[in-house]
Amino acid sequence: MSTRTVNSSRRICRTPADAFAAGWADGADDPPLTDEQRTRLAALLAPYIRPAQEAA
Repeated sequence: MSTRTVNSSRRICRTPADAFAAGWADGADDPPLTDEQRTRLAALLAPYIRPAQEAA
């Protein structure tokens, strides 16, 4: 059994807008993606993006 305590000030996202705002705030101080990171991200997303483009 876990004895982990829950932080009472922790915010739970209840709507897509809440989740978007939380993600935007979390990444506010992140540096821009490098070219290598963009290439790797594109490779990961390509199988999901290409079928949608072909269907359009």
